Amino acid sequence: MGFAAGRRGALLDAAVAAAGLLYASLLAVLSFGYTVEARVFALVAAAAGIVTAVVYLVASVREYRATAPDAPQTEREGAERRGVWRRLLFVAALILGSIVVLYLFGVYAFGFAFAVAFLRFFARHSWRTTLQLAIGLTAFDYVMFAMVFDLTFDAVGVLLQ
Repeated sequence: MGFAAGRRGALLDAAVAAAGLLYASLLAVLSFGYTVEARVFALVAAAAGIVTAVVYLVASVREYRATAPDAPQTEREGAERRGVWRRLLFVAALILGSIVVLYLFGVYAFGFAFAVAFLRFFARHSWRTTLQLAIGLTAFDYVMFAMVFDLTFDAVGVLLQ
């Protein structure tokens, strides 16, 4: 299930999942400092993050236990290891870039840009599938939070105000 290869890669996947679990749990705890309307948004996001991180963490630990201890490294395994580190650096850059995009452009532009970056460059979907899903997710976010939950928060970032 994981993106990394081998025992060390499974351990790396588990570490990323544990960091996601910690982040989502922190979001859930911090949400109680906000008004009820804002708390709903944060708790929905935190619950989805917690469930996703736990499932990924369990799968990574299972994969780690199922693989044999690392043997001497072959050329192919070395290439796989470098690929694992590239993917980890991509995820770190995606998270840091997300913070900047969210601040500068706002919630809906962030959702669209994050979906495009993740689906196209990490999951490697075609441009057609990527754009269809990104537009659909952005529309879903708007309908759920602006129309259904009637949450009012700044939908645009500092550059668009």
